[in-house]
Amino acid sequence: MPSPMRCCVLNDCWVTDMSETSQNEVRMWLLEMLGKSIRLSAQLRSLLEAERDAMEAQDTEALHETLEAKRVCVDELKVLEESRIACCERAGFKYSPKQMDEVCSWCDKNSLVSNSWAELLDIIASCQKLNDTIAAIIHARRSQISKGLAVLCGSNTNPGTYGPNGSDVSGTSQRDLAEA
Repeated sequence: MPSPMRCCVLNDCWVTDMSETSQNEVRMWLLEMLGKSIRLSAQLRSLLEAERDAMEAQDTEALHETLEAKRVCVDELKVLEESRIACCERAGFKYSPKQMDEVCSWCDKNSLVSNSWAELLDIIASCQKLNDTIAAIIHARRSQISKGLAVLCGSNTNPGTYGPNGSDVSGTSQRDLAEA
């Protein structure tokens, strides 16, 4: 290992200086890393779709398997992201929301890195939407369970409210068990 070289995480990305050679090395490494990130993010999107489907079908076995695969995928994505940030920092670009824009301005003459970065961001946005859908499903299920338990236990599901005729309904619930 030549001493003037600086390395990014796990010796994956070598930056010798800010020369054109270094720009090419960083560009090639980023393209490889972004390709891996795109594949993993697409896999994560598929796993989120499977998680949503398993939740809707209430398939606990499929949900458990999907959650484990999703955890592994997210862990791998975190490592790639940390490596990307470290390589950009070692190339002289401080971590910030504009880091990739700055790196692309420096080394991405044909927009390959920029296009890959945009593709990755699009996939991540679709993953966020799926994650939000899953969160909404979880919230709805919790609400259904809470209301069902309240009816079964005879608890008030609307504390501190009044009935249609203005009477206090803070006593026991008068709803049918079928409403649970």
